[in-house]
Amino acid sequence: MVIKFFSHELEKISKVVGARPTKLPLKHGDLEEFRKREAQANPAPGDGCSLGRDAKGYYCYTHRARSASYPRPSRIPLDRIKFVGSTA
Repeated sequence: MVIKFFSHELEKISKVVGARPTKLPLKHGDLEEFRKREAQANPAPGDGCSLGRDAKGYYCYTHRARSASYPRPSRIPLDRIKFVGSTA
């Protein structure tokens, strides 16, 4: 069974349960910074991973893998981007 919630419902639920979403929105310019870094690691377009942000920093991820968090998208090591991108 799949249950879908609207964002305002999730906020109410998180206040009651005490849980907060771990994923934060990206800041302006972060995605462009990451795409430049990703192009260095994976020159083939379409291959690669997505960029996410949590309380500890930025990370790259696919549906199968996730890197550790780093303070800036440009600080994510190229080998981590290659590895996570290879799991897509």
